[in-house]
Amino acid sequence: MTTAGNNEKSSKLEAAATGKLNLIQDLGQEIVALRQRERERERERERI
Repeated sequence: MTTAGNNEKSSKLEAAATGKLNLIQDLGQEIVALRQRERERERERERI
């Protein structure tokens, strides 16, 4: 494969990896938000 072909393939793989990393980060943030909401609900239940 040519250097240009390798570079193009590498760029596509990097873009895919970056997209997956962003998705993982987004999911992590969503998990944190869900845990915070759950803790708030627990506190609310304890007050009642």
